[in-house]
Amino acid sequence: MRWISFIIVLFFLPSFNGFSQDERIIDSIEKILPSSKGNLRVDLLNQLAWELKYIDPRRTFSLAEEAFQLAEKSDYNLGIALSFRNKAGVRIVEGDFTAAEPYAKQALLFIEKTDNFYQKGKILNLLAIISREKMSFKQALSYQNQALAIFRNLKDTAEIAGNLNNLGLIYDKLRNKEEALKLYLEVFDVEQKRGNLTGVARTSNNIGTLYEDIGMYEKAIELFQLGIEVSGSINNKQFEAANYHSLGNVYLKSNQPEKAITAYNKAASINKEQGFADFLANNYFQIAATNERLGRFSVSLEFYRKAAAIFDSLSGRRDYISAINGISVQERKLGNYREALKIALKALALSDSINDFEIRGNVYQNLYRIYAETGNPALALKYLEKSNETSDSLQLTNNIRLLKEIETRYEVEKMESDNQKLLEESNLKSSIIRFQRQITIALVVIFVIILVTAILLLRSRRKLSKVNFMLNEINKEIELKAIELTQANATKDRLFSIIAHDIRNPFSALLNFSELLEEEIETADKETLKFYSENIHLAAVNTFNLLDNLLYWSKSQRGAIEINKEPVDLSLLIKEVFKTAQAGATEKSVTFESKVLPDTSVVVDKTLTRIIIGNLVGNAVKFNNTGGSVVVDSSVLDNRIEISVTDTGPGIDPSLINSIFDKEESMPHGSTGKKNGTGLGLVLCRDFVRKMGGNISVESKKGEGSVFKFWLPASEGFHPEP
Repeated sequence: MRWISFIIVLFFLPSFNGFSQDERIIDSIEKILPSSKGNLRVDLLNQLAWELKYIDPRRTFSLAEEAFQLAEKSDYNLGIALSFRNKAGVRIVEGDFTAAEPYAKQALLFIEKTDNFYQKGKILNLLAIISREKMSFKQALSYQNQALAIFRNLKDTAEIAGNLNNLGLIYDKLRNKEEALKLYLEVFDVEQKRGNLTGVARTSNNIGTLYEDIGMYEKAIELFQLGIEVSGSINNKQFEAANYHSLGNVYLKSNQPEKAITAYNKAASINKEQGFADFLANNYFQIAATNERLGRFSVSLEFYRKAAAIFDSLSGRRDYISAINGISVQERKLGNYREALKIALKALALSDSINDFEIRGNVYQNLYRIYAETGNPALALKYLEKSNETSDSLQLTNNIRLLKEIETRYEVEKMESDNQKLLEESNLKSSIIRFQRQITIALVVIFVIILVTAILLLRSRRKLSKVNFMLNEINKEIELKAIELTQANATKDRLFSIIAHDIRNPFSALLNFSELLEEEIETADKETLKFYSENIHLAAVNTFNLLDNLLYWSKSQRGAIEINKEPVDLSLLIKEVFKTAQAGATEKSVTFESKVLPDTSVVVDKTLTRIIIGNLVGNAVKFNNTGGSVVVDSSVLDNRIEISVTDTGPGIDPSLINSIFDKEESMPHGSTGKKNGTGLGLVLCRDFVRKMGGNISVESKKGEGSVFKFWLPASEGFHPEP
């Protein structure tokens, strides 16, 4: 269910001081508006529209249109810009960011024709919010930084704090929680020092939401309660209600539904009293959903009806469909199948008008339940199939979104790195320019001195030769940096290729086992459920290990990996690796055997060694024969540790042995000659073994399996025997 974040809704926050003040402003404008004319009337219409955007969005849009019509007749660019800004604001309040974007872009187009930098910054901030909510994070960062630069130039501390807060929201969306928390805490400190309680209430909600996302529920509750207390002290009812709703959400997540209902009811009471219809509808929806979770279907039905009535009046199609589908579900659970079916079919018809897989899937699932429970298996099967198809489409959309998020996060990090390099290059070029100016002055002086003495001319020529040598050296350094940048781009392209290819396999395992779990959740016994959950967990671990490999490979390309040696129990490390690889081994009936003696201690970098052995064991399982085995052994030879991984697979073609650790392309493993992966695992093994001062090799015969061996220098403290 969509809860419009009060940080998004109150995007004009620095100038917002509470509802009572808004009410006085609205009354003042209403009194003088009828007698106003010309551009003054345009300004008043735009100001009134802005103040009403939460209270009466429909009237806001009407007032903005009237302002536009008047401003267009007199070519009043500021009035036109603000009318488009107000229309964008209404769509943001309604949660329709796609519809808001063209209005905001038109606002920027017309504000550029004026010298009003303050409003330009506000409009850029709107565009940043829109881009952020549409997952266009790179564009959002661009808009937000432009807005921030304007307000820094204007020395507007209130707007600077607000824009830093929104920058934190972007990093939060990118799941860079560390950077987001850093920005939120900075804003929180600034707002406290300024004595801006409105900003304190806003930022405490942001920090609380971040703590909620990472599962630190007690800290989140503490921050939301602070937001409630501060909002109450300044009589800011909208903030107070928003914090109560957020408190309800975290109580619900921490399995305290009764407390959640209490918090939602407090938020609803405030929103009802203040006339915040959209917020009130969301309160009702959450109260209904929580009571449904507690099995109070009659109470849930009542609140779904209340929410649906408000959403219908606000023309919020998505929310309205969710609410009426909720009504249908409660009618079904209460045994009123005829009414449930009638309402569900209405929800189905309305869902065709929106492109939302989640909503449509919920409606299909409800129809499946209705027909199944009323003894109509044909229609039940029809809607079950539609529900599964929609679920697949939703999963695909989410996967694409995840890939886009990973790509964007990488691009943002790359962009920040490139900006730092450009700054360094700019400083270097500035130094060169300053130096060249000094040389020019020196040459002028030398020219004058030439007229006096030939000796000084000789000295000046020597100096000029030295300068030219320095410039040549600098040019060479710039060329080297250009080559490094080209290599970095190639690394990025390879990383994206790896993600697109390899991330599908573990996600397929997750999807398959979770689908089986969903289908059999009602009928399966405890052992079957345990089997599915264990395999889902193992698939998730494999996915995490893949991402871990990608991270370490990326770090290795940048030379960012440091070797941290420590005593490690090799036998326990191998057991951990076997446990991680067990899902694939079970599927192919492959057995594991460790010949490493218990309590065998080695002094190595634990993380890199685990990655090396994990990749070799994973490959040994992946390319093994069904019913085969994988054996891990260790020994000490000539003051070095040697670890081997042996499989009983089909072996490797001799022509491929010399290129199997080649990082340019993935290598086939076995007799088929097909490429089974990116080859990243073996590249990592080779690179990490070399980083620790060792080497890696492979021995294989077709039809007889393969043996991968790597050795490391035996550090002080190595004990091969227990």
